[in-house]
Amino acid sequence: MSGTDKAGCAKTPLKRPVVVLLAVWWVFIFVAFCDAGTELLVVLPVFYGGLLWGIVWVVRLIRFLMKQRSGLAPEMPRGRALFYWGIEPATYVVTVVLGLSGIFWQIRFRLSASAFDAYAAEVIAGRTSPQRRDSDKRWVGLFRVKETELLEAGVVRLITAADGFDDAGFARSPNTPPPIVGEDSYTHIVGPWYHWHRSW
Repeated sequence: MSGTDKAGCAKTPLKRPVVVLLAVWWVFIFVAFCDAGTELLVVLPVFYGGLLWGIVWVVRLIRFLMKQRSGLAPEMPRGRALFYWGIEPATYVVTVVLGLSGIFWQIRFRLSASAFDAYAAEVIAGRTSPQRRDSDKRWVGLFRVKETELLEAGVVRLITAADGFDDAGFARSPNTPPPIVGEDSYTHIVGPWYHWHRSW
């Protein structure tokens, strides 16, 4: 291998389309999984988009290996090759795992915590009225609230997103876990706040 080829291999960066793809994918996954629930129409692109991406990646890898074997492409150091060809599947797996873990919506919620506390206090005091499903949406912190309920004992429940065929949001219950209505389920977040999943 000539010195020029070696230098070229040593400086093999990610190609610009790959960098753009990775950046767009990170943004897409963050937006898709940063609300209390994930809509079904968002889950489908994650699965089928990932499947298409994987097929294209395999085709590119096979073509590269064939060119390398025929001498049309320079050899790439093992460590650089692992990075170059591993960064895409690793990005897909890491982003989907992080999205499903709920870390994105938890970050968003914690950034909005003070706004949620203030909003709940206004609802409890009667200065802000509860909000029906067909009412105009309200921005509370970084979330767009679709419904607001005021229950007994100062429990305030908010729907912010669809979650598959159900709904999801947050509930503030200062003394005890929020009441279960129908097939409701809750997961404690912090202080009086819970993640709320409403199933019909």
